Amino acid sequence: MNYSEKKNILYRFISVGILLVSLLVDAFALYNAFTLGAKDKYLTISGLFLCAAFTILEFVVILKGWKKDSNLYKIAFNESDHVNNVPLIAVIVGTVFGIGLMILSVVIYCTKTEIDTKNAMSIIMAISVYLVANCLIYYIFLLMFRKKPLSIKDLIK
Repeated sequence: MNYSEKKNILYRFISVGILLVSLLVDAFALYNAFTLGAKDKYLTISGLFLCAAFTILEFVVILKGWKKDSNLYKIAFNESDHVNNVPLIAVIVGTVFGIGLMILSVVIYCTKTEIDTKNAMSIIMAISVYLVANCLIYYIFLLMFRKKPLSIKDLIK
């Protein structure tokens, strides 16, 4: 097995690990939906199942091409193997939005006592964790598959 295949396998393992965290948050929110007994339980459960379905679909897509190069390379890098700035800016905006939603949902979940509010915040928390997980997967891809090695001078700039 060559270096490129090992790097692909490592990237896929890391991605699946990050998505498992997202799936665990989905399971926690689903547990809350059943134990708290909110009025709109069916909407909560359907939203969480949809989020879990997207996560499982992403598991399949990531694990499908085990040793092959990812199609994400065409999005992340341009023809001259430099980082494509437009998708990077979109991912940065998505990361900031996801972290903001995650913090907001955790704070409201911990401070409010109403059952419906807790269920709504658990859905928002699950979706924001999924968004941040996908952004982290993109950042890890950028760091692992860039052609130019990362040096301390790049981090200082």
